[in-house]
Amino acid sequence: MRITIVGTGYVGLTTAVLLAYIGHHVTGVDIDEAKLRQLKEGKSPIHEAGVEQLLPLLRSRLHFTHDLRAATGEADVIMIAVGTPEKANGEADTQYVEAAARTFDR
Repeated sequence: MRITIVGTGYVGLTTAVLLAYIGHHVTGVDIDEAKLRQLKEGKSPIHEAGVEQLLPLLRSRLHFTHDLRAATGEADVIMIAVGTPEKANGEADTQYVEAAARTFDR
């Protein structure tokens, strides 16, 4: 299965690594170019046991890009895993999820 995960923070990256590990072809999308460079070099921007060790082993099934439209074009599944920081009133701020969803038509 071809899976695109929008957001390569803790939730997005660990999910991407796990799905690639079990055999899916996964593309992680992020707007942070420095983070993408780090991931493409096989280095993890987060601290989670096993993630950095698995990144180089999964190069054939796990890719990273900033191009959301290209990454979603052939995807069977698209997951949005971007931040939802807390608003002052305690509610989740979903502006980043909504912005990610608006960038492509499906």
